[in-house]
Amino acid sequence: MNLDKFYSQDNDGFSVIDINVENLNELFHYLDHSVLHKKDLDPNVEQYIFESVEELKDSKKKIVIFCQNGCEEQEQIEKAEIGVKLYFHYRYNFYYGHLKSKLYQGISSIILGTIFLFLYVIVGEHSDIVKTNDLFKGVIEEGLLIMGWVALWKPIEILLYDWRVEFNKFKIYKEIIKIDISIKNFNSHGKIV
Repeated sequence: MNLDKFYSQDNDGFSVIDINVENLNELFHYLDHSVLHKKDLDPNVEQYIFESVEELKDSKKKIVIFCQNGCEEQEQIEKAEIGVKLYFHYRYNFYYGHLKSKLYQGISSIILGTIFLFLYVIVGEHSDIVKTNDLFKGVIEEGLLIMGWVALWKPIEILLYDWRVEFNKFKIYKEIIKIDISIKNFNSHGKIV
């Protein structure tokens, strides 16, 4: 479904992700007291941008943040623009590392799980060493086989499904870092200052 019609369009055919704030501090997390260009974004702002880019995945897009009532100096606006861009670069690198870690975990876990499966099968096959009745021997063999497959459950889940979620987030952050992000002062009469 094409969601472009729910976003404003500029003269160049870009879908515009509009964000309106009273002041630049609303963009950034209130607990982060770093300098402006090194602050974390407010989680709601990040989520809004992330979901908007996800909705507009096949469209040309840009992000325009309007600061109401001409509230900021140009130097602060430039630092805030840099801060927003740097934050999304940070998130991109974070998910890149997270994706690599998830794939490494899946591969190493499947190797370990396979080793356990073979060990359980070998022990189950040699359960006749234990002098006991056939019922108990069958329970031991089947129990060990089930334990071997259970040992593979999570690695298979990681390699078949879990990495895709991380990869999709990674792709969206990769797209966000390529998008033009600008902050504009906006006065009470609806004019860009």
